[in-house]
Amino acid sequence: MKLVLDTSVWIEHLRHDALEPLMPALRRHQMWMHALVAGELLAGCRSRAERGYVDTLIAPFVRANRLPAPHAMEIADAGRALSLLRAQGVSLSHAALIDATIAVGATRLGALLVTENARDFEKLSKLLPLQWERLSGLPERLARTSA
Repeated sequence: MKLVLDTSVWIEHLRHDALEPLMPALRRHQMWMHALVAGELLAGCRSRAERGYVDTLIAPFVRANRLPAPHAMEIADAGRALSLLRAQGVSLSHAALIDATIAVGATRLGALLVTENARDFEKLSKLLPLQWERLSGLPERLARTSA
């Protein structure tokens, strides 16, 4: 199974080592990092040391060619999905375009998107063929796919 971890998951991992207990199971799957996730992680760094740590985190994805950047049509598709939601009166977060672009990219990859920020992704999954899971539900999901 392909997995794309959202920025919120990486932040939980960086702050609280949230992925450490899942590492044996995660290694049996293809992990990808969306380029916008890498950008968000770097943008949140406040020091050279933090940037170095995040660069080290991103490097294996670059080496494995698993750091896809959004194509122009993915961004347009993300904007279109947001427009449809807004036309339905659905409110979205300030980062909705970034989240929608990550969702479209994960869908294009055929990947499961893992997030701690379900607000936008839950709404987007009503319009996109998005497979997503909260980090808290990932251990059970991984157990089912490994069985």
